[in-house]
Amino acid sequence: MPESPVNPSLLRRRASVSSMMVFISKVVRFGFVFIVNIILMNFLDPADFGLMRYVTIIVGFAHLINEMGLTAAIVQKETLAEHEIASCFYVNALFSITLYGALFLLAPFAAGYFESDELTALIRCGALILPLGGLCAIHRALLQRRMHFGLLAGVEIFSSLASSALSIALAILGHGAWALVYGSVSFGLMSMLALVISVRFTLHRHLNFGAARGLFFFGGALVLQRVMDFASANFDNLAVGKVFGEKALGAYAIAYDIITLPQIALSAVIGNVAIATFSRLQNDDARLRNGFVDLTKISTLIAMPYLLIAGLLSENVMHIVCFIKQSDKWLPAAEPLGLLMLMGIFYSFSGYPGAVWIAKRKLRICLGWALVMLISVIASVIIGARWGIAGVCAALVIRAVVFYPAMLMINYRVFGLGPAAFLMALLPSSLCGCGMAGGILAWKLATRNIFPVDSIPGFVLASIIGVTIYVGMLFIFFSSDMSRLKIFLRQAVRSDHT
Repeated sequence: MPESPVNPSLLRRRASVSSMMVFISKVVRFGFVFIVNIILMNFLDPADFGLMRYVTIIVGFAHLINEMGLTAAIVQKETLAEHEIASCFYVNALFSITLYGALFLLAPFAAGYFESDELTALIRCGALILPLGGLCAIHRALLQRRMHFGLLAGVEIFSSLASSALSIALAILGHGAWALVYGSVSFGLMSMLALVISVRFTLHRHLNFGAARGLFFFGGALVLQRVMDFASANFDNLAVGKVFGEKALGAYAIAYDIITLPQIALSAVIGNVAIATFSRLQNDDARLRNGFVDLTKISTLIAMPYLLIAGLLSENVMHIVCFIKQSDKWLPAAEPLGLLMLMGIFYSFSGYPGAVWIAKRKLRICLGWALVMLISVIASVIIGARWGIAGVCAALVIRAVVFYPAMLMINYRVFGLGPAAFLMALLPSSLCGCGMAGGILAWKLATRNIFPVDSIPGFVLASIIGVTIYVGMLFIFFSSDMSRLKIFLRQAVRSDHT
């Protein structure tokens, strides 16, 4: 049965409400997970996080294939029939079980390549999220399509709380990397149960693959693009682990996760809403441009203070994370954390072009860009590894800067957004960020003999001074942008789910 036409004002209201609901859930989830990871860093060693990173990459790669791109395909399709939904569910569930079996058999080979006997059992356990995810992928996609992000928010929060509590308990009991793996699997289990209970649809007795062929074709192209994106985002981790060992990988992975947290969290928050919204506006380039500019401006305003604090105060951060059990075991992560700050800033500047490209069904551009990014990151890591982990970080920063102009030109070709208009959207966060950076560096210089690097009061004061300068400059020089952000937040918080 065809879906009813979308009222533009209602769509904008739903997008605003949905964005805030998901924002709240992701802030709770990522913020809570961030705090939990800090707690876990007190009880686990870098090598434990290094082993978990291997599991995350291997299982994460399989997870991309597991969904076969059906989530985005279901959200993007203008009309959707019940028999298409049922066919997608059956195929996805069967495929996820098959994929788990394959990973179960291949786990010893991965362990042998990375020279870690323990990795076999860790991968086999961690891969359980594949069948769990396969059973609820369609349920999640339907909630996203219907823009019921409040329910998704509740599932995220509930699952995060339960899995994080389990990880902390196991870490305190001395279970090492297993604490991280069991936490990941428990998150998948809780999410699956909550989604299956919350979302209902008719399951036909007979599988009709042909009815959903278009979804599989579109989804397959998205899988290929996402696989290349995933490889681009994780090749450096695999290279660092293989060349420098799991302990070095653990330190690098923590630094990388801290820097990319805003990109991942905001993409999960606004990206899901953006694809659903942009897909329904795919034939209106003017509104697409306005929405894209607003999303970029809001996300960079939020991300910039965090990135500057993490990067400019990296040594302080790595000293004070072990506040429960004093230790300097995480100090090796300070240098990559500081170097990767610029990469994180450029990533925040370019977080949402993919949502528009998918909405416009520009799959060739998505695939081509993903391929170029993969080749460039491989080359960057290979060259940078000659100078150690610091060389890898520097190479990734240079890569981010070099390819940024190309992304601007692609945006202009796809939906007519000129580079000048895009750069103007980045002006508030960039200028205020410069003022914040100057304030933090001046404070560090003035108090270097007063507050040692492991001083929590010194870190807190430096952060407060930086944020005060940042917010003050926003109010003084960009009051209209600040007002728009406040209105966006106020409307979303006060609105219901209509």
